[in-house]
Amino acid sequence: MILAIILTVTALVLALIATLLTLLVRKGLHNDPRGLALLIVGLLVLQFVLGMLSNLFVTIPDVEPWQVFHYFGPVALHTLNALCLVVFAVNYAVIVRKAGRAMRIAGVVGGIAIVVAFASGVIFVNRGQNDVFSFTMSLGFITALVSYAFAAFSPAPKKIH
Repeated sequence: MILAIILTVTALVLALIATLLTLLVRKGLHNDPRGLALLIVGLLVLQFVLGMLSNLFVTIPDVEPWQVFHYFGPVALHTLNALCLVVFAVNYAVIVRKAGRAMRIAGVVGGIAIVVAFASGVIFVNRGQNDVFSFTMSLGFITALVSYAFAAFSPAPKKIH
């Protein structure tokens, strides 16, 4: 019963966060794909720093490793930032659906890479810190960084009159 309540409250909080982040993209960034891509690049750099802090200064317990998510610190911030990146990646994919082919491909590749990195991180923590999942997480990170940097910094396509 208590687990069901915790899961329900967690789902509601995550839905609220996702809604607020979507409002930020729609109203604050005015659905600007380049601005959103630049924001994602900035958050990916932050994600790298938080990941390195977690790697260097956090010990994941062998028993009940998921407990590491319950304490404020680099791992919690790393996880929260990862959730924001997933939400922004979905928003980016929605915004660029009518944009040029290159922007759509960058959004799909970057979004998939973020989801792979996120899933690898969760598995890494909960399955004994297997280096394969750490490597997969880093590959997802670098793929997402390159994809969104391309979207943020590539020249705008020429308009045909």
